[in-house]
Amino acid sequence: MTELMVQVYNPGFIACDSIKKAMLSVPGVLAVNVSKEQETVTVMGYEVIRQSVLDKLTELGYPEKRNHSSYLFND
Repeated sequence: MTELMVQVYNPGFIACDSIKKAMLSVPGVLAVNVSKEQETVTVMGYEVIRQSVLDKLTELGYPEKRNHSSYLFND
């Protein structure tokens, strides 16, 4: 399983559910965790394509923070 954590700008509490729902539509994504406090979106799944996740987050209005990296973990 792959886990990708992306730091984003201001994922407010109200937006958490819409972010989760939208991210589950990305091919390969099986689970999503949004942390308002850490300003991160973490997706887990198989064959998750980083750019597809970043594109969806940008489309939703939550682009990746420019001065931060996304983190990819593979089992």
